[in-house]
Amino acid sequence: MSFSSFQIEQLSVDGLSRFLAKSKRMAPYIKENDRMPIWDGEIILYSKDGHKAVDVIGRISCQVKGKYKKDAPSNIKYNVKKYELENYLRDGGLIFFVVFLNEDRETYYYAKLEPVRIRKYLKDVAGKASVSISLERLPADLTVIEHDFRQFLRDCQYQAGAVFRPVVQMEDIARSRKRFRLVGASPNGESPFLAITKGYHYLYTCDENGNIEEPIGDGEFKIELMQEIAESIDFSDISIPAKVKMRLKDGIALWEVSSFFRYELPAIGSNESMMTVSLSDSVGVRERYLAFRLMLHFHRHSSFKVGTVERSCAEFILPEKDLATIQSELPLIEDVISLLDYLHVKEDFDIYALSEHDRRQLTVVYEAIMKHRALALSEDQRKPCTRSLQIGPLLLLFVQTEEDGQYYVYDFFMADTVEICSKASDDGVQLSRYSSLSTEDFAFVSNLDSSRILDSYRSLPLINSEVEDAVNFDVLKMISASDNPRCKHPELLDVALTVIDWLISLDDGHQKDVYQINRLQILKRKRPLTHEEKEQIIAMSERGHSNDELKLCCALLLDDQMKASYHYNKLSSEMQEFYKALPIFKYWKEGEF
Repeated sequence: MSFSSFQIEQLSVDGLSRFLAKSKRMAPYIKENDRMPIWDGEIILYSKDGHKAVDVIGRISCQVKGKYKKDAPSNIKYNVKKYELENYLRDGGLIFFVVFLNEDRETYYYAKLEPVRIRKYLKDVAGKASVSISLERLPADLTVIEHDFRQFLRDCQYQAGAVFRPVVQMEDIARSRKRFRLVGASPNGESPFLAITKGYHYLYTCDENGNIEEPIGDGEFKIELMQEIAESIDFSDISIPAKVKMRLKDGIALWEVSSFFRYELPAIGSNESMMTVSLSDSVGVRERYLAFRLMLHFHRHSSFKVGTVERSCAEFILPEKDLATIQSELPLIEDVISLLDYLHVKEDFDIYALSEHDRRQLTVVYEAIMKHRALALSEDQRKPCTRSLQIGPLLLLFVQTEEDGQYYVYDFFMADTVEICSKASDDGVQLSRYSSLSTEDFAFVSNLDSSRILDSYRSLPLINSEVEDAVNFDVLKMISASDNPRCKHPELLDVALTVIDWLISLDDGHQKDVYQINRLQILKRKRPLTHEEKEQIIAMSERGHSNDELKLCCALLLDDQMKASYHYNKLSSEMQEFYKALPIFKYWKEGEF
């Protein structure tokens, strides 16, 4: 037996209305055999029980479709005409219901069509007359529906009008550091953290006072909350340094250490937990070292603590084969870690991915640096020099010296100064060891100790114009290095800023405008220039002694390509080539003029 289309519509609307009418905070006004072209009615929402007019918080438009179906899947699709979606968008949103019915039951499905979601569906139409929308089963719990519909109403109110403006993407928010908000309330009795992490939510930009401005992106976001809760995992006789993070995801609380340790905390009212400790085939040496140490102690101890919370180690089982591997490999890994720490190498790498030759080289370097053992060198290698060594992804820089006929190597950056011939005279001028580095060295040398750069300049016995010029040139090399997307030292730009500030603080008038230009191009790389900084640039360019080189730099900082081209064309061909190689030329807009 099946129903006529008249019966299907009447039974669908009647059944849905009777179900929603049982709510103390919703009142459905959905008409049977409705002749409205787009909408079938509305649902009134109340802030309190009782359906009093004074407690009305808003209305939701709705559309109801019915189908005779014997099966009732958990999710369905339904085709909606493009012009219908456009009308729903102009109206500020709608809830679309589909009722599957047969002789035995009625199953209700719904889709929340907020303005942002409708905008996304309209993009998907792409010249077609209709689009397939996704619907899920309507919850059986009316209080859950009440909460869901109130959130829908809030989102529709916040999104109305904003969807007709260009889409604000999360990447833009991250770059501009604009504030944003998640707006909603948790269902009665539910933890706010659980409510935030188990579902999807719209996010909105807001002003400094927290007032909602416009929605972000083309849809909802999955939210995960993470907090660092401990600096170690503690056992009865030892504490292992490890940054432990608490992650709330899908309503589940997890402890995590890097990518290899995961402990799922028991849910409220349950004693069941789950520990996972596993390493991928390719993992950094520092992560492997920490994982091996934790595995050994989980194996040896009955319990562990994170903060003040103690948990059992009984779930962790370490096979004998893996135990033997860890015990044999751990001493080598400890030696490598101590060498990397001594050389201030921050990058991580997989020691198991090294070739046999590279592993032997690493052993030689460990013996030479950490145990001060002389090198066995061929005749042509026996001389004091600077030596670079590539070991897998590491590029290491050393100083090779002769001591009583033996040759030793030291970290290049341990000694602060080296004598380099002055370009201005035949006399030697003492410069920082960092001044002998190239732009590529600043970018790629693994044992570059950037924390010592500024002090290496400050400690020089003589600060004169030649030294200042060398230091300023180092700043340019650091800026260029930081522009390289493969640069190993993301902190270089901040270091360059501290160095240029130090040069400016010397207050001797030497190259003062040049230092300011370099300071401003560093700031421009970190953030948009302020109004005051732009005024400072204009003032520099308009001073009587300003030349075409300075005016070119000022125009580039202000993104004024017409002026930049004008002053660039007044330079000699040699100076044009010189400026093309400088980091300030990053702001030249090729082809505009």
